[in-house]
Amino acid sequence: RSTVGAGYGGSQIRLTVGQTKTITVDVMGEVKVPGTYTLSAFATVFNALYMAGGTNEIGTLRNIRIYRKGKLISTCDIYDYILNGNMKGNVRLTSGDVIIVEPYECLVQVTGKVKRPMFYEMKSKESVGTLIKYAGGFTGDAYRGCVRLIRRAGDMLTVHTVDEFERNNFQLCDGDSLAVDSVLNRFKNMVEAKGALKRPGMYQMDGNITTVRQLIESAGGLTEDAFSAHAMIHRMKEDRTLEVIQLDVAGIMNHSVADIALKNEDVLFIPSRKLAQGEKVLTIKGEVNYPGEYEFAEHTTLESFILQAGGLKDAASLVKVDVSRRIRNKVATSSSSKVAETYSFKLKEGFVVDGTPGFEL
Repeated sequence: RSTVGAGYGGSQIRLTVGQTKTITVDVMGEVKVPGTYTLSAFATVFNALYMAGGTNEIGTLRNIRIYRKGKLISTCDIYDYILNGNMKGNVRLTSGDVIIVEPYECLVQVTGKVKRPMFYEMKSKESVGTLIKYAGGFTGDAYRGCVRLIRRAGDMLTVHTVDEFERNNFQLCDGDSLAVDSVLNRFKNMVEAKGALKRPGMYQMDGNITTVRQLIESAGGLTEDAFSAHAMIHRMKEDRTLEVIQLDVAGIMNHSVADIALKNEDVLFIPSRKLAQGEKVLTIKGEVNYPGEYEFAEHTTLESFILQAGGLKDAASLVKVDVSRRIRNKVATSSSSKVAETYSFKLKEGFVVDGTPGFEL
């Protein structure tokens, strides 16, 4: 460029590469399409592996060897590139180079609470700690105190418990399987309030919450419909069987009854009066616009209930409207006792004209 520029002052010259030189390399061993490939003179090991379809199911990713004129010039560890961005083994090739992909030597599996549970190829002397690093580390709910490793030993299997202090020294063998468990679904310092409380939920059991009264106060107190006469604590005993403790919550809150100490994982349940007395509903069927169940309200009349259900359809018969009412007989002793009573009405324009006007349900 300097020579031409000296003869043609003021000229601008741009040089581009019109055609690059090509090289031929051999990719052999455990690749999907082994053979000889013609590549650009700028090609690297990764380019050659790509042309060969990549490694097959048993091909190594950790020790790919590159030979030049019969001598080993480099080894390529694809894990090092993927995890650390290290391109050291991805050397530029020259014509006549041979790439050898041998079978893997150590393939292990990791399952459970790691971020990338799968199979991994390990190098000699790599440890359980290295495997967990390859797997992305533990998930948030993993139990990190120890992991469980299963290893083939002759014609049987052995299990090894590897704690956090020996993870980086415990070396892996081909066929090992590592399992990482989750933390236990239990609490160390929790009590729970359920039912007719203003802020039900789980609470930390600390110096401020150690008794039933303190838990109720922390939960905002009882709701207006709390049925405190039938409150209870569900307690898990040491043998993991359930125990129920009946409470006089009203007495505890007004200090006329001794407060009760809580234990870890206690569940305080205070029913509402609605729950204790049973859910009350009204049911309407037939030729109304919105048949179904509705919450019972006192002083609901037949006419207002029909209006609540969207009114009558055009096809509704006004000759007879039946109301069935369950009879609550506390002293009934026979299965043949009468359980319901039926009332019949005639309507006109949605109002009772034959029967009891303003009939309350």
